[in-house]
Amino acid sequence: MKYLTIRYIDKKIELSNSNPLILCIENKEFLYHFLMYLYNDFSSKEDLISIYEDGEKKENEKAISFISNLLNLDVNTKKNINALYKILKSSYSDYLKPKLKEINDKYKSIVDEIILDFELKLISNNEIKEDDIFKMLDLRFEDASFNLLEKFLNYVFVTSELQNIKVFFVLFGLKFFNEIQIKQIIKEASYKDISFVFIEDSIIDKNSDFNTIIIDDDLCNLA
Repeated sequence: MKYLTIRYIDKKIELSNSNPLILCIENKEFLYHFLMYLYNDFSSKEDLISIYEDGEKKENEKAISFISNLLNLDVNTKKNINALYKILKSSYSDYLKPKLKEINDKYKSIVDEIILDFELKLISNNEIKEDDIFKMLDLRFEDASFNLLEKFLNYVFVTSELQNIKVFFVLFGLKFFNEIQIKQIIKEASYKDISFVFIEDSIIDKNSDFNTIIIDDDLCNLA
């Protein structure tokens, strides 16, 4: 069981795989600080949120991903690419070692010829390493979809797989997805034990069956 605690809400909030949490923050100042807290990778003097799974508190950086802009949804984030390279380096280490030796031997031979031919004295001590290969080739994920729903699900699934993220905070998701699309997102993500918190500044659909919590202008919880 996963649950969430939020400053100003004096209770544990269950994070269900089958029902998203709609967090409506009407207080503009708190909304700003809350979003900055997420945007800056949970950097703050005091935690505004905490994630628990089976009673154990998780590190926010390892448990949560913040999707701040659905208009610029790029699966090839720095965190995803670094995680990809780490997995590839570990999985293909035995394969890469002899290949890299061949490359470095050739690289050294070329450099040695240049050093001998050049009039001024030169030295070179660098080697090409596993990470260098991936970076030079600009290895990344293909994401050619122009459909926002497909791009969103691809981003969530790739990020979850690479970083083992199980909770996604999404800013203003209900302004881009209707209830039918949200239910489709929840259905597909539930198979991977993924939960969502949609952050809004106002209630869009008062008749929605989704779990909704409101923090009003007086910082009172109206759940």
